[in-house]
Amino acid sequence: MGSDETDMVFGGGAVWLADGPARSVTRLDPLTHEPTVFEVDGWVANVAVDPDSDAVWVLLAAERQE
Repeated sequence: MGSDETDMVFGGGAVWLADGPARSVTRLDPLTHEPTVFEVDGWVANVAVDPDSDAVWVLLAAERQE
């Protein structure tokens, strides 16, 4: 986990953090606080979890917008 999280959502039994600069999404277990980092191929803008299926959706930006 970095210090530049761009989005955070609760769902699927975890906390999900989008870290744009690190190009990663982190799943944080709320009971153990154990992080699992998933690298992605792009700047992570947002993360969402479908409440019915617990599917995790990641929105990538073409480039960082300042």
